Amino acid sequence: MKIRKARQVRPMKARTGHELGRLLELSGEDSAAIELRVALLKKIISEIGKQELTHAQAAKRTGTSRSRMTSILNGAIQDVSTDLLLRVLTALGIRARISFAKAA
Repeated sequence: MKIRKARQVRPMKARTGHELGRLLELSGEDSAAIELRVALLKKIISEIGKQELTHAQAAKRTGTSRSRMTSILNGAIQDVSTDLLLRVLTALGIRARISFAKAA
């Protein structure tokens, strides 16, 4: 019996929401939603870093659980609503501004 060596899987990285959507072969609409959520996530992470908040402090300030905040800060936002991401930013003193452009 010949044992086959498992093929090594190379991890892929996406730097933007658009790249992630392309890697996951998502529709343009889903890619746009991911881009928005990634932008919100990056701003949340940046702002918590600037304010030098612990996960527990950030959670208390934003009215969410520490475990939920840890998930957000680790980038695990698949089960986090866009609404919650916006509320977290607002609680951190940041107002999101959205602009619109014609889709390519």
